[in-house]
This record gives sequence, C-alpha cells and structure tokens, in this order.
Amino acid sequence: VTKYGRGMVLKGLADGPSHDTRLGNVPDIAAACVLNKEKHELRVFALNSNLEEAGQFEPDFRGFGVNPTLSEHHVLTGNDLKCRNTFDDPEAVVPEDAPVNAEKSAVLPAASWNVLIYKY
Repeated sequence: VTKYGRGMVLKGLADGPSHDTRLGNVPDIAAACVLNKEKHELRVFALNSNLEEAGQFEPDFRGFGVNPTLSEHHVLTGNDLKCRNTFDDPEAVVPEDAPVNAEKSAVLPAASWNVLIYKY
C-alpha cells in the first residue's frame, strides 16, 4: 500500500449515497487521492463501506487540467470481514486485480478497499 501513497495529497469532494450505521450516517464511498508527478499518475484510495451493495465510483477530474484514464484497479474484499493473514495462512487476505475499462469509472464491490491508478 505504501508504494502507491507516494506524492502530493489532493483535496477531493465527494457526492453520493450514504447509509446509517451505529456511528451515524456515513457515505457509501469515501476516497483520498495522491498525485505522483514523476509517474504521471493519480492514485485514488477508495473505500466502499456499504456491506451489501457495490458502488459506482465516477471521478471528475475537470479541475485538474488533464484527462487521465484508469490503468489499474486493485481490490481488497471478501465475505468474512474478520478474516486476517496469520503465520499459518499468510495469503488469507490479498488484493486482486479488477477489470479496467476505457472509462474513468469503476465498480467498487461491497465492503471493499480499492486502489485505482489513473495515468495522464
């Protein structure tokens, strides 16, 4: 994860559905973005906290001044949210590559943590 978080953190704005939790109302999708100028990449870390439904992630890069395209999508998800890596099973939880389309949007599975890499 830390290899993707290198660069300048950008302030983003989010708009989308939300759901109630014991801690109050939270957005289904929360995201943070890092600009890596050396590699000409925008790296988005996105969490879909909705436990039941996938979410559509549609970034808007209008204010950025370039038209980046989605080049990689890595997903960490599973049916057992308490699953963890151990010495006996170090590969119980591993990220998987998700399909990438020609669009900027991506489907974030329910209860998932995602790394989306956009090239410009």
